[in-house]
Amino acid sequence: MNPEIISPWISLALSIVALGVTAKNWLNTDAKRNGETIARMRNEHAALMTRVQSVESELRHLPDRETTHRLELALEKVNGRLSSMDARLEPVAAISERLQELLLQQVKK
Repeated sequence: MNPEIISPWISLALSIVALGVTAKNWLNTDAKRNGETIARMRNEHAALMTRVQSVESELRHLPDRETTHRLELALEKVNGRLSSMDARLEPVAAISERLQELLLQQVKK
């Protein structure tokens, strides 16, 4: 075989191999970058899922709307009873004040 005939074919084959390697590297660079982005996004997703689970577990302990409404009604009822009790205790307070005045006057005599 004559080296003059084979040399252009070898040169063409090496050029094709070089272009193939360059294209492969170029494609792998994007794939590697995408892989890193996906890994970062998976980590962020896992962190967000942990936060969401902790918020959900805290929300389970809180009363719902109906329970809160019942609590509000019960508190209004208690406030009403305290107001009526306050009105009932005013005469008792007046009596105790008069007794104290009476006792102070007796001590002064």
